[in-house]
Amino acid sequence: METNKFINDLTEALSNIFLGERIPFDITIANSCEGNNIIIPAKKKIVKPMLKKLAKFHDNYDVPPSPIRNKIREIISLLKDKY
Repeated sequence: METNKFINDLTEALSNIFLGERIPFDITIANSCEGNNIIIPAKKKIVKPMLKKLAKFHDNYDVPPSPIRNKIREIISLLKDKY
């Protein structure tokens, strides 16, 4: 399932909702040992490369409990069902 097509389709699905938006918290890579583990920084305008990175880490991201987290999970789940 980890194909480029899945990542691209997930990026597009996330873009339909979040592209150009700003969120009040960071979305990070979960359990990352790397120094910079921020996928989408808080209060920054969301651009497509950020969403592509979120798509790549769709099984390993961390976002605080919120309607935004629920929407991201819903989008990922719906797309996974297609693959």
